[in-house]
Amino acid sequence: DRTANIYSVTNSVVSALAGIAIDQGLLDSLDHKVIEYFPEYFYPTTDPRLAQVTLRDLLTMSAGFLWLEDGPIEAKWQASSNWVEAAINLKFIDQPGTAFTYSSASTQLLSASLTKITGEPLRDYAQRNLFTPLGIPASRWHWGVDDQGYAVGGFAMNLRPRDMARVGNLYLNQGYWDGQQIISPEWIQQSTSAQIHT
Repeated sequence: DRTANIYSVTNSVVSALAGIAIDQGLLDSLDHKVIEYFPEYFYPTTDPRLAQVTLRDLLTMSAGFLWLEDGPIEAKWQASSNWVEAAINLKFIDQPGTAFTYSSASTQLLSASLTKITGEPLRDYAQRNLFTPLGIPASRWHWGVDDQGYAVGGFAMNLRPRDMARVGNLYLNQGYWDGQQIISPEWIQQSTSAQIHT
């Protein structure tokens, strides 16, 4: 009955919310670029490659950032007062969309972008469109936020084991749960298929 931090499984929930936003017509393509949602954080010193980074690159963790999870770059990023701004101004090592680098900064940019796309806090959107249909009450889970109020995309979600099982079964059942298609089978197929060599 107790919740636990599900750490990087949070990434999968954010991906599910992206799929739901597409299903609802709030998002028409994964090829929208981060600069569309946060132009204010693009400075003369920002690597010009960031202007090419798409939501698809964030989902496949192929933005191109110079990054080492649990390393000094992530520690500096977490210590910043604005995670979105700091992520946009990371250094690059690869061209966007060409190489996989596991990065919580990528998922934070995705979470913040989805907040702009849905027009509401991502926790509220998740509760109404994913967790309530799965029978998970708002009082039984938690999702941490950054200093700007954006849900932490790469970690900091807390669920009960039984509720993690509900999410897993949703995917096993091609997005269908208790008489309702919560996520389209197309998104389930796409998001569980190989996307980029690691």
